[in-house]
Amino acid sequence: MVQWAAETENPSSMVHYGYTKQSMKPGDQVTVTVVPVKNGKPIGRIVEVVLPNGQKLAGRGLQGPTKPEDYPKQ
Repeated sequence: MVQWAAETENPSSMVHYGYTKQSMKPGDQVTVTVVPVKNGKPIGRIVEVVLPNGQKLAGRGLQGPTKPEDYPKQ
């Protein structure tokens, strides 16, 4: 087993991608897709998170919103 570190934006920016304080709870099994760093260490930039209910949340890796009009509507 390898533990990965996943990087993302600051919390106020993540709200624009649909993340809330209730998005994930301790013990939730989520799937995280990352763009790994070039040096091969288990670190990456989040591209997408799939929550237990199937909801997908974007990150800012290679994909994700880049303009305010692309953000999920709240």
